[in-house]
Amino acid sequence: MGFIGKKKLIPTVSFLLEKTFQIFIFLIPSQLALHFWPKWAFVYGIRIDYLAPTLYLSDILILTIFFLWLIDISLNRYQVKFKNLGLYLVPLLILIFLNIIFTTNYYLAIYKWLKLLELAMLCVFVVQYRKIEIKKWIFKPLAFSIIFFVIIGMLQFIHKGTIGGAFYILGERAFSIYTPGIALVDIFGRQFMRAYSTFPHPNSLAGFLGISILLFLLFGKSLNRRLYYLVIVFAFLGIVISFSRTVIFTLCVTGIFWFLINNKKKEIMVGKLTTILLIITSILLLGIKTNFITSKINNVENIYQRISLIKTSGEMIKEHPIFGVGLGNFIKNIPKYSKDNSWLLQPVHNIYLLIFAETGLMGLVIFFILSIRILNKTLSFNKRNFIYLLLFVLLTGFFDHYWITIQQNLLLEVLIFAMILREDIKFT
Repeated sequence: MGFIGKKKLIPTVSFLLEKTFQIFIFLIPSQLALHFWPKWAFVYGIRIDYLAPTLYLSDILILTIFFLWLIDISLNRYQVKFKNLGLYLVPLLILIFLNIIFTTNYYLAIYKWLKLLELAMLCVFVVQYRKIEIKKWIFKPLAFSIIFFVIIGMLQFIHKGTIGGAFYILGERAFSIYTPGIALVDIFGRQFMRAYSTFPHPNSLAGFLGISILLFLLFGKSLNRRLYYLVIVFAFLGIVISFSRTVIFTLCVTGIFWFLINNKKKEIMVGKLTTILLIITSILLLGIKTNFITSKINNVENIYQRISLIKTSGEMIKEHPIFGVGLGNFIKNIPKYSKDNSWLLQPVHNIYLLIFAETGLMGLVIFFILSIRILNKTLSFNKRNFIYLLLFVLLTGFFDHYWITIQQNLLLEVLIFAMILREDIKFT
C-alpha cells in the first residue's frame, strides 16, 4: 500500500513542482508584497522601502518550490551534488560573519544576507533539478509574462497614471502624472508618465525587459514563431515607453559587440576586460569633481544627485574599506556620511560602488571572482551567447543599482545565472 501510494505521489509532486515554477516565472514582475516596518526601516522618520523586511508573493512561491523539491528528493532518493562548494563557501561565510559584526545595523544586515540565501536556493534548484524543460518551464511563461506586464505599462502611459482595480493584486502602486517625484518625460511640449507597470521604477522595468529581449533574441527561436515575434515586439515597446536611455544605449553597445566579435576566446576576453574596467572606472569615480561634470551636462539636478551618492559611498568606503558598512546598510548610513543632500535616501546608482560600500574590499573581490567564473562557464558549457546577457547586466549596473536591490530584477538575474551553470543545457 505504501509502495502504491509512493508511486502515485511522485508524479503528483512533479506536476505541482512544474506548475508552481511556471506560475512563479509568470509572476516574477509582480510587486505584490507585505512590508514590515520595524524602527530600523525608518530614516529621518521616513519609511524606506529598501530597508523594510518584505514578504513578496514570489518569495512564497520560491519557498513552496523548495519545499516540493525536498519532498521530490526524499521520494526519489537522489543526491544534490555541489562542485567546489568549499572553495566559495568558506570565504563567503567569513565575509558574512565579519560584515554582520562590523555593520551599522545587525538586523538589517542579517535580513539582507538571508535574502541572498533565498536567491541561492532558487539558483541551486534550477541548476540541480533535472526535470526542468527550459522551453516549457521558463521561456513560455516568461514570454506571456512580458506581454502581459508590458500591456499594463502601455495602459499607464496612455492613461497618464496607474490603472488600479485588479492590477493592485499584482503589486501595481497607485500614482499619477501629478504625484510628486514620479518619473516623467516631455514629448513635444506635453508631459507623460514613464511606464512603471508593476515595477518600482521605469529603469527597473527597462532593465528587466532589456535582458529579456536579449534572452529571446539569442535563445527563444524554439518558441512558436508568432509568440517569439510578439514577445520581442512587446519587450521593445516596453523599453521605449520606459524611456530608459541607459538600457537603450547598453542594448546598442551589446549589439555592436555581438556583430563585431565572433570568437569564443575573444568574447570571454572582452567580458573579463569589461568587468575589470567597470570596477576600476567605478572606483575612479570616487575622485570626480562635481563642478566639472555639472557644467557640461544639461540635466544638472539628476547628475548632481548621482554624484552626491557616489561621494557618500566614497566616505563609507574610506571608513569601512575591508568589510563595509553592512549589507543593505547604505541608505541607513547616508545621514552620517553625506556632506550634502543627506535627504537623498536611495542607493548609489552603481552596483560596484554599492557592493564596495556595503561589503568592503572583500565583498568586491568575491563579486569579481564569481563574475569571472560565470563568464568562464559560458565557454566551458558551450553557451557563448549568454556572455552578452552578462555584459548587459555589468554595463547597466555601472549606471544603476536595480540588479542587486530590486526583487524582480534580482530574480531574473539569478535565473539566467542558473541556466548558465546547468551543464546539461546547451544553447547555440
